[in-house]
Amino acid sequence: MVRGRRSPGIRNGLIILVAVLACLLAACQGAASPALSTQPARSTSPAGFVSVVLGIYSGRADPGWTLSADQASTLDAMLAALPLQVTTPPVGGLGYHGFIIQRAGSTLVAYLGSIAPAGEGSRAGQMDPARSVERFLLGTGRAHLDAVEIAAVEAVLP
Repeated sequence: MVRGRRSPGIRNGLIILVAVLACLLAACQGAASPALSTQPARSTSPAGFVSVVLGIYSGRADPGWTLSADQASTLDAMLAALPLQVTTPPVGGLGYHGFIIQRAGSTLVAYLGSIAPAGEGSRAGQMDPARSVERFLLGTGRAHLDAVEIAAVEAVLP
């Protein structure tokens, strides 16, 4: 072996190791509690791409859909009108466990009158005691949900 050169086996092993470490780091950052901030995550573009997932199942894919530009703007206006609060949002179990709002660079969870970045522990979020955001998101998803899924959410909305 020439000094300063690695064999292809070692080089490939290092490439795989770096790839695995990068994946683990990304997974840890996604699962870690977001830093406590005074502002919740928000889109910089009110009409930007927004997808919604209804958290309802365990062991099978949850239903999801994309909001129209008008629906995304309405959602952003609703979020802007809600008060900020540092809180520990509720966490769901089996059955309905919230709406996941995804857009580039941010994920929010709307559940039981709380809208907060995904994660665990205390963080800045918004309180929605009337659960208007959850009702709005259910309305936007009616064409994508079956009657049982709609009924499961309606059963927990006041």
